[in-house]
Amino acid sequence: MPKGWEAIETKLGASLNPEVRALAQSLSLTFGSQNALTALRKTLMDSSAEISTRRGALDSLLDVKDAGLAPLLQRLVTNAGLRGSALRGLATYDDAQTPAAILAVYGTLNTAEKRDALNTLASRASFAKPLLASVGQGTVPAKDLTADLVRLLRNFKNPEIEQAIQKVWGVARDLTADKQKEIEKYKRIYRAGGSQPGDALRGRAVFARTCQQCHTLFDTGGKVGPDLTGSNRGDLDYILQKHRRSQRRHSKRIPHLES
Repeated sequence: MPKGWEAIETKLGASLNPEVRALAQSLSLTFGSQNALTALRKTLMDSSAEISTRRGALDSLLDVKDAGLAPLLQRLVTNAGLRGSALRGLATYDDAQTPAAILAVYGTLNTAEKRDALNTLASRASFAKPLLASVGQGTVPAKDLTADLVRLLRNFKNPEIEQAIQKVWGVARDLTADKQKEIEKYKRIYRAGGSQPGDALRGRAVFARTCQQCHTLFDTGGKVGPDLTGSNRGDLDYILQKHRRSQRRHSKRIPHLES
């Protein structure tokens, strides 16, 4: 934070120009201003504020990975207008109270929200254990967890998680050696790009040209395959394993894909 920024922040925050106020707040967040964080948290939890304003505050707090956000997100899973973002945002924070907060409302969620909830609960071993306990108790239907999600849970290589999975779904088959070799090849290609591998713009263009015909991402795309918005796209292993299985399924319907 530049020296003297607090005084400038206060002055700009009182501007009559909303654009100036927004830019000042954005800079304050970049500089790690506690005042900006406090103001955004207050806006987020203000039930009288416009839902769009609250969503903007939430997006800003998620962007800067506000360390104090997890307890607020846990409360917001009961808010219909902010629930989806809250469920997805909780995956960012390793907070012990998150599984209980999500599982308490799971039965009231719609299909998309359940997908977001399950993806978050499958994002950490510490979250996965309460999830699987709920599946075992029948409070979360086993059918809600797709094969891809179960495989993601198995990737933790955690004996307790593996045992819980086997009780419900039985022993799963590991990837064959040739498939694992192929996955490792693509990992090497990806990591060869350095600290920021890949090209997001080209990737979006490829998605729009091919995947989007069947899959939806952020409300755009087809409805043939699963909606990918809430999928765990930050996990490279998940992406590669999911892609390989998706390719096999598509190739059965569209033979030319195999080539």
